[in-house]
Amino acid sequence: MKTIIQIILFLAFMFSYGNRIDLLNTTQEVIDFVREVHPDFDDPKFTIRSTEQMKKDLYCDGIFNDWNVKNWEKVDLNHDGRTDLVFTAHFYGYKSYVLLDTGSDTYSLLPLPKKSSSRNCDFTQVIKIDGKNYLKHHGQIQIRDNENKNQIRYKTISVIDTLTVKYGGIFELDDNQTSYTIEQVSIETVPCFGTCPVFTLTIDKTGNTQFIGKEHVSKKGKFTTKIPQQTVDALWAMIAYAKLKELKNEYENPWADGRTVTIRVDFSDGSTKKIRDHGLQGTFGLRSIYDKLMELVTKTDWK
Repeated sequence: MKTIIQIILFLAFMFSYGNRIDLLNTTQEVIDFVREVHPDFDDPKFTIRSTEQMKKDLYCDGIFNDWNVKNWEKVDLNHDGRTDLVFTAHFYGYKSYVLLDTGSDTYSLLPLPKKSSSRNCDFTQVIKIDGKNYLKHHGQIQIRDNENKNQIRYKTISVIDTLTVKYGGIFELDDNQTSYTIEQVSIETVPCFGTCPVFTLTIDKTGNTQFIGKEHVSKKGKFTTKIPQQTVDALWAMIAYAKLKELKNEYENPWADGRTVTIRVDFSDGSTKKIRDHGLQGTFGLRSIYDKLMELVTKTDWK
């Protein structure tokens, strides 16, 4: 009888709140849950180490300790009333993730991309601004050292970003809203030393979409379709919030031969913005836009 009552209470809780993340209490429960809901983590090498172990591994000149980072936290990050999960996995190195509860026991995984530095100095802290949850992210990048004119050298600098979760992605927080009138967006990828997908994707303001698959994609050749206007509007909103028009024209990782993406946006005023991102070192907002476009590539039924 007691067991039946417990089951009824559990089902009542799940019906009322619909969020299994609320029930997580230990690191092992978080590990098991993440493995269950996201197949990429169904790997013996995936784990979430203790905060104490992370303090040793991610010391980073004492910055990690000063920030009081936790190995995982339960918070509502996109302010929709559902509890989300922030965790730092040890999975071929340390990396931070957000697992969004998207309702009806479905979840969306948002990785926080590492910067170009090989040091263990990428970590994420949950912070509050005006009573709402956001993320503060510490990373390190290499930039050209212009002090030495006779030799090309790079120096490492820390980069701290305040991040928000919007439109199903992670963006730099910016309260100064902007709007763009966009005619067309295109993205092009090029080969790398590996199996990077090589393709071109073009979308216009009415949803007419063209895909040209070249290498390491499920379909090769030229395909067309029409995506829903709602999807176009969401993508346009992401581009505006990321302030793509005001970003740099080029981002570069000086050491890695990683993926390179070139994105081009044609605006209704006749202007064009083109960004080449070598090693995917652009902003968090740019990465979220790339991920959205890649999702269209992999999930569209190309004819």
